[in-house]
Amino acid sequence: MKQLIYLSVAFMLFTLPVASQSTFTATNTFSSINKNTSFGTLHDYLGLKNLTADTLAMRWEVSFKTIPSAWSMGFTDTENVYDTVNDMDVANFLFPDSTDKVHNKMIIGIHHNNTLGSGRYIFNVFDVNHPADSLQLIYDVTVTPHPLSIQNLDLEKEPYPNPSSHWIRVPNVGVTTYWQMLDVNGVSVNCKYHFDSDQLVIETDHLARGSYFIRFSTEVGNHVKKIIVL
Repeated sequence: MKQLIYLSVAFMLFTLPVASQSTFTATNTFSSINKNTSFGTLHDYLGLKNLTADTLAMRWEVSFKTIPSAWSMGFTDTENVYDTVNDMDVANFLFPDSTDKVHNKMIIGIHHNNTLGSGRYIFNVFDVNHPADSLQLIYDVTVTPHPLSIQNLDLEKEPYPNPSSHWIRVPNVGVTTYWQMLDVNGVSVNCKYHFDSDQLVIETDHLARGSYFIRFSTEVGNHVKKIIVL
């Protein structure tokens, strides 16, 4: 009788499903990138670790993104080096075995086009042969104004003429000022550096009619003025 019980228990243990073992992991799953517009393309990475002695067939997919419309994104996996910004949302790649200590980075590149703001990308990364073995990589990105030197900035004086149909003037702008014009949805329609101490002239005849905001970025803070284009 005891032998029958032992055999029954052994059979049950033998037939129980075995949990799949993870083939890879991440050294970190969250990256916070905070840089100013003096950086052309913003790069940062999260590292992966191959837990096997084999090269893994992998895939990454963008599962979530919320970013300013002017931004574009490039993602470089372990199979490649820094790529140009290509705005892909999914790609397959090979992850070398655990002896390779170099090709183990998932690098994100954000091309901000001089547009300030913040955003988030979330990537699902998984072993193609074990799709349940998946990780989420999260990249939070913030783009701030260029740290600018400035002299005699006095934005208490209003732009004129306002409303305007062709151009507006902004008096007493600093020697080096970065300005950005935004529509009512917060989308950048124009941006430049101003290097003269005299007044700033901004052409508006190419813009659709409506309200806009001009944001001036300086080392002492941001200043915003509202204008109306006729």
